[in-house]
Amino acid sequence: MNYALKAILELCIEEDLLMKALGVLQYLVQVSSTRVPACYVQLCISLLVNPEYPQVNLQETSHHVLLQILKKGRKEDLIAWSFETELSDFDIPRDESLSLFSKHNIFLKDIDFWDLVAYAFAIPDDVNRWLLLLDIWIFALDCDAKSNNSLLMKEYLGDDYCELSDAVEIILTGFLPKQRPYASPFSGDDEDVQRTAFGKAYLSNETVQKLETFAARLLQLVWLSLPKGLSVVVQLTKSHHFLSLVDSYIESFPPQKQQRVFQSLGNSSLCYSLSQYCIMKGAGISLNIRHVLDSSVQHLNSFVRGFVPKKKNRQIFHLISWTFFFSSLLSGKSITLHKDRTSLLLEHMKTFYLTYEKLNMEKFSTFMKPLSSLIYILEQFDGAAIQQR
Repeated sequence: MNYALKAILELCIEEDLLMKALGVLQYLVQVSSTRVPACYVQLCISLLVNPEYPQVNLQETSHHVLLQILKKGRKEDLIAWSFETELSDFDIPRDESLSLFSKHNIFLKDIDFWDLVAYAFAIPDDVNRWLLLLDIWIFALDCDAKSNNSLLMKEYLGDDYCELSDAVEIILTGFLPKQRPYASPFSGDDEDVQRTAFGKAYLSNETVQKLETFAARLLQLVWLSLPKGLSVVVQLTKSHHFLSLVDSYIESFPPQKQQRVFQSLGNSSLCYSLSQYCIMKGAGISLNIRHVLDSSVQHLNSFVRGFVPKKKNRQIFHLISWTFFFSSLLSGKSITLHKDRTSLLLEHMKTFYLTYEKLNMEKFSTFMKPLSSLIYILEQFDGAAIQQR
């Protein structure tokens, strides 16, 4: 982008003609192959949630411009989403003194990415704006994972993944929506926007589903960025530690929320690996956690050395974990179980079901229904690879 275009854009911004500025940006993205400077991308990101600019049309247009930029698939565009990268002359504004490039720029605040996620999941009064921000930011991280080897996520997780524990704790609050006291990233601007009220949040089902979806996607994006073995999650690695962290947090969740975590992860590598880790932890056994689908007889047999945990708070969690482990084996897009493996899997599923049935506890019944459905499906389709979640 040349000096003259920057001058036009920044004149619109200086005169508070933000819709005109966004219109120019939108046009340039559509008709030009030239990369948009990072400062204007960060302007759009900041407009999504800055309380100084509450106009809905600004938010919607900013979101649309960001989406158009990301869909071009250029790695260079991801520079704008970094809190640490020093911007080149091309990427800085012509007039850095303009408030939208200085005090209203979210990337110049004394915060990091996880502060933004924490604030969004603390259910601020303008939560819908923050969910719009998370929506586009997660899309940027998806692009980062596909084209940039998750460099952004690795930056957010810090040197030697020092932010991993805090990141997991923050992400999982998305499954337990309630208002929490958390300082706004814009505290200290023209007005004090720190919210101190907290308590139960009355949210629509749609909003709750968005929170869970975003939390699950963030967990998966963290998982993708962590080093792993070729097919096994090697112990004492950050990937293994990540599974341990997730397990330790969701162990204390209500059973319905534990189930929602797995459901939100869908048919993913993380769901498969996490279910194995939770089974191993609950049964008190040691085994190799796979992150690549493995339906071998050896791997299946390695899980049956202990079924029901002695700890009562792990028993329903264990049942849920087993159900999603079985579901992962049955829902692999490319897997077709051989007849002997089908019989073995069905045998393990029935044995496990009967073990819990013998406990004769009413609290288990709701969580046994999905497993019962999987058994029925496997019996009916005789081991065909299926999509069932």
